[in-house]
Amino acid sequence: MITDSERVMLVRRRRSPLMMVSAVVAVSLLIVVGTKPQARGSSLNNKGEAAAYYGASLSAEECGGGALWAYSIPDAQGSEVLAAPGCPVRLRVAGDAVARWGLSRVWSGAASIPGPGDRKPQSSVYREGGSLATATLWEPGLYRIEATTARTGLVLSTLLRCLYVRKEVRKMTGAERAAYLEALEVVATTSTARGKELYGPGYQSVGDLVARHLRGSGNIVSDELHEGLGFLSQHAALSNEFEKSLQSVDPSVALPYWDFTRDRVGNETSSIVNLNPELWGSGKNENENDRGLFEKLPTVPRQGDADFDPKWVVETNAYGYLRAPWNLNPEPRVRRFWGKCGIETAAGWPRCESHRALLDKNNLGAFLTMVQGSPHGAVHMTVGGLGLECDPIVGKASALFFKHHIQLMFRLGVLRMPTRCGDDAPCHYECVRGPNDDAWWHAHYFASGTALQVTPVLEALTQSQRRVALEALCSRESAWVWGEQAGADSPWDPSFWPMHPTLERLYQFKRLIDPDFQMLPWGIVNRTDQPWKDCKWEPLSSCKGHHAHDLTAYVTTYLDEGAYKVRALTNQEMLDVADPRAYKLDYIYDSFEWDHCDDFRDLAIPFEEEEEEKEGGWTPTSSWNTPIKAQQSPFCDAHGVYAAEGYCDSRALPVVEGADVVAYRDDDGVDEKAILGSPEFAVTVEGSFIFWFSSSANRDAFVAFPHRYAPELGGFCALGLSGADPMISDDKLTISDLHKVPVDPASWWLDERNGGGLYFFQGPEAKAVFLDAINNGTDLVASATANWHRLIRADLPCVSDALFNTKCFSSYNLWAPPADGVASTA
Repeated sequence: MITDSERVMLVRRRRSPLMMVSAVVAVSLLIVVGTKPQARGSSLNNKGEAAAYYGASLSAEECGGGALWAYSIPDAQGSEVLAAPGCPVRLRVAGDAVARWGLSRVWSGAASIPGPGDRKPQSSVYREGGSLATATLWEPGLYRIEATTARTGLVLSTLLRCLYVRKEVRKMTGAERAAYLEALEVVATTSTARGKELYGPGYQSVGDLVARHLRGSGNIVSDELHEGLGFLSQHAALSNEFEKSLQSVDPSVALPYWDFTRDRVGNETSSIVNLNPELWGSGKNENENDRGLFEKLPTVPRQGDADFDPKWVVETNAYGYLRAPWNLNPEPRVRRFWGKCGIETAAGWPRCESHRALLDKNNLGAFLTMVQGSPHGAVHMTVGGLGLECDPIVGKASALFFKHHIQLMFRLGVLRMPTRCGDDAPCHYECVRGPNDDAWWHAHYFASGTALQVTPVLEALTQSQRRVALEALCSRESAWVWGEQAGADSPWDPSFWPMHPTLERLYQFKRLIDPDFQMLPWGIVNRTDQPWKDCKWEPLSSCKGHHAHDLTAYVTTYLDEGAYKVRALTNQEMLDVADPRAYKLDYIYDSFEWDHCDDFRDLAIPFEEEEEEKEGGWTPTSSWNTPIKAQQSPFCDAHGVYAAEGYCDSRALPVVEGADVVAYRDDDGVDEKAILGSPEFAVTVEGSFIFWFSSSANRDAFVAFPHRYAPELGGFCALGLSGADPMISDDKLTISDLHKVPVDPASWWLDERNGGGLYFFQGPEAKAVFLDAINNGTDLVASATANWHRLIRADLPCVSDALFNTKCFSSYNLWAPPADGVASTA
């Protein structure tokens, strides 16, 4: 299976108009001979480096650890560096000091920023001195970082993409885990009204989210959130709104996901709630539920209590607690029973095979039908479980007749939930007929056409099995007490929240690996074992909540026309904005790797290759990073660069007559003879300018550090550009005058004062004049650099972001013997 790091360069090739360099090479040059010219502008490799041909470069270190490479975002503007909110991005300029740092928003979505105005942290760049700085962003969006160099006054820039990163719970750092748990504790213990006062309009308490979850799934008509095609989109929206509430408390927090297939080894399950009790509590037995976060959880609100919000107009259980009506738990605290009636079991716990089977579905209907079943359902039932003082017959019946049967009987009206139970009185279900009335139960339930449409497996129960189930359900001595994770009140359990992002991540992976995935019309299901289309409850209801056009019960933050907006999306819209090929959410996932799953090893994200694969790997391309974009004029070619040969710019010839610009640094500085490169070791810059090298080692050195080796002033005569050459006065200097001062590749100088910049001269005399002036205190480097920048910025006849000397030479055939036995060419 291809790793994320191996995909970075390949995927960015198809995501961006710029071609990216490989993960191990930090360059900002086009590194292909004979490729088409690339668009001008900023370019970054996966390390975030962008270079300027002036000899300075700006690099930004990605911060957040997300798989940004996998996502196509509609507003993308070329190569971008990931910056998760609150995660400091290290910035560095090489080749010059920085006079000023700048941060601007290309755009950001205020709608996604939690908290009242006076509490919002502000995005900023903090200068650390010299050429270093740190940028910290807080609002998802696109930002530009600019660095104005001290020596040359250049403005280098790069783009930062601020997105939240959802990580697998095991991959969170200690600080990330602590921040998440602290925010979760606040959301679980602070009412919505108080939370909005403290943290702003995006705040919603867990109690409010539970109430809405109960309203949709615990009603007597239908389940509007589960067992239908809307399940995935409804829970993606729920996760999104919950995450925004967390971010109202702490804007650095992202909701993690829990890949529970990692907890299944053979027939054993060692759940994350056991492995990390500090995260969600133990969960193994009810007596251990006071560990970890459970110590800080509030009791479940009860009607009549001060913490029960009057606006929660929902079904409660018979004790008045904000629980599903079929959960007859009389205790106020959140419970986990880890199995059924004291019998621990891992039966049905999701395996890699079940997630692979989901990914093998070839159409949307089949995928949405399966996603809430075997890929995740058993986690709810196992962690929540059935417990307390189970009657033996309940334990026996539960193996045959679990929760979804109870919900069906409840909605068919053959099983009634108690309306009120006292603290001391037993509480039980009530059957409309005695358990021994076999004929009635056969006609009205087990062989009922409606019941069989909802749950076809009823038909397979024997008469004795039916009798066991009915005796348990109808007995006045039996109480059915569920752990919250097993029912419509599951959001009370903190282990609920990271579950459903796992399924959303699978959906995103499916869209990436299968371009032919069929988005069939909503309701068409490619399964023969399900008679219903939109939802399981179709024979009893209209399937509200599960149609393509139905609104989700929760609001979503999504990208729309350059800004993040917040509203309730339809089910179809929710799936569309979560499609990584046209991604519009403000978070991404950390990876699309399942290294623990052998079943996934043949799955890979396909790439739209833009160039042929070359021997030795993929051939990357890039572009110079400059503040000035080319302006079209009759004198410019299609790419906005200088076209007239009078400017010493013939694209068919190598830069500085093919001299190996790396070899100058190996010279002892005495013989001053240039080393001829070879087209065998050529590198193309900007799609047009060709550099020759005398060896593969020198070529690779240039690729790794182009800003170190590329000649200053484009390889033109430094004296001529300084204004000190009597042939050209600086007040009249134009680009068209450059041919008046051709250079001798053997007349060169390394300015060790400023990082070893390479300068060329017309000849030995011009070099001597230049260096004498410097030794006498006149810095001609500064004046030449200023004139050079003035010329390339001027509209004479156009502005270009790159120009190298390929034709203005004063002498030929001055080459020293080539290195590594490379044949010399004149």
